[in-house]
Amino acid sequence: MMEASIYISLIGLVIITYAWLIPKSSARKMNSKPLKQLEDTIDSFAASMDEENQMMINFIKEIQHDMTQKEKLAQLQISSLEQQLHYLQSSIQDLKTRLDAGMAERQNTIPASPVHSVLEPGREEISPEIQAVEQKLRIKERYTDIFNLYDDGKSIEYIAKKLGMNKGEVMLIIQLSKQEDPTRV
Repeated sequence: MMEASIYISLIGLVIITYAWLIPKSSARKMNSKPLKQLEDTIDSFAASMDEENQMMINFIKEIQHDMTQKEKLAQLQISSLEQQLHYLQSSIQDLKTRLDAGMAERQNTIPASPVHSVLEPGREEISPEIQAVEQKLRIKERYTDIFNLYDDGKSIEYIAKKLGMNKGEVMLIIQLSKQEDPTRV
């Protein structure tokens, strides 16, 4: 009998051991499934982050390229504007020279007596010919709308657009008036 009880004990022990091992191995299998899903999710997240980072890097490279192109374009525009400024300055100087020559020529053609009457302090009578010449020579009086807008603080672009003139023409008129009247600066 004792042998039977040993066999029964051994069989019970094997069953208990087997019962104890089976739930652990199935629990390991059950735990490995969510773990595998978590790992897959993390891998997928990392892959999408890498893809988004690569897209961001490409976007930044495009922006840098665009900024480089815009900088080159701005440099070309600055160079062009500097050339235009140089041209306008030489044109202003040329016009000033011509204006001075024209004024000298007109002073030579005006009769001497009316000029002397203007220059004499006791005489207030000015001949109509001199008045006409002075009126033509005063730029500020000829272009009052330009100077009204300019005195109001409007930009040269605005003045040119408003009056239907070229910006260069407006700039030239303002420069000539500054040379005519040094207190205008």
